[in-house]
This record gives sequence, structure tokens and C-alpha cells, in this order.
Amino acid sequence: MTLDRIAPTATITVPVFLPSIGFFIVTWNGNDNLSGLASYDVRYKNGEDGSWIDLRSQTTTTSVFFVGEAGHNYYFQIRARDLAGNVAVFSAEQGVLGDPPKIYLPFINR
Repeated sequence: MTLDRIAPTATITVPVFLPSIGFFIVTWNGNDNLSGLASYDVRYKNGEDGSWIDLRSQTTTTSVFFVGEAGHNYYFQIRARDLAGNVAVFSAEQGVLGDPPKIYLPFINR
């Protein structure tokens, strides 16, 4: 019999935020080769200096609609928990720019 003392892994994916739509879908997944996955914790913060806020705690889902505001930058992290009770550390943060940089093309007068 093998004891599971290894924390699971998890990754999170956030798309480009389009203010004209007003929301985006955050997705995640995980892996545990021994006991299996039990749940995920997902959190976010508004701006680099914002405080972390729980978005989902001990959820078994793998996506969520997130409603954002134009001009705000959001950051997300995830961690997984396995059936043996091992909990991973939170992942590196993934950012979404609520106000992406503008690209200006040169005007050519002919």
C-alpha cells in the first residue's frame, strides 16, 4: 500500500478581457496520480496591490464566469486538494488586463 503524501498540481488559464463584453471565463484543471483530486480553491485580486479574495472554495467545477470592470487589472491563483487531504500551494498569479494598451497606427496622407 502506498501512502499519498504528494500534493496535487493545478493550473489556471485566463483569457484576454474585452471591456465591451464585460466578462470572461476563467478555467482551471489539476492532476493527482495517487488518490485523485478532491477540489480546488480559486482566488483573485483587483490590481497588483489588491487583497486576495476567494472566488471559489473547495469547488469541484473547473470554470467560472468573471464579471470585470473596464480599466481594472485582475490577477488569479489556484490550488488543488486531493482525496488524501494534501493541499498544494497557490499557483503563480495569472493576470488579465481590463484596459489593454492601445495600438496606434501611423496615418499616411497620400
